[in-house]
Amino acid sequence: MSDKLKEPQSRFGRIADLADSDKPREKALTQGISSLSNAELLAIILGSGIPGKSVIQLSQEMLDTFFHTYNEQKCLVVRK
Repeated sequence: MSDKLKEPQSRFGRIADLADSDKPREKALTQGISSLSNAELLAIILGSGIPGKSVIQLSQEMLDTFFHTYNEQKCLVVRK
């Protein structure tokens, strides 16, 4: 098993351990979709995390990876 899977839960912890007002679905219902971060929106779509990572942490890592890769590709310039 990799070390990343053994890491303790993030500062977000498990969704079940969050206050109702901090849970993405409940927050969307009470405060509106626009109140959610991109990670919270993706967390709703994914539905669950993986061992050692909450769905919010996993979502944030996916977004960080995507945008890092996207920004690297965007910076490449094709020269003739």
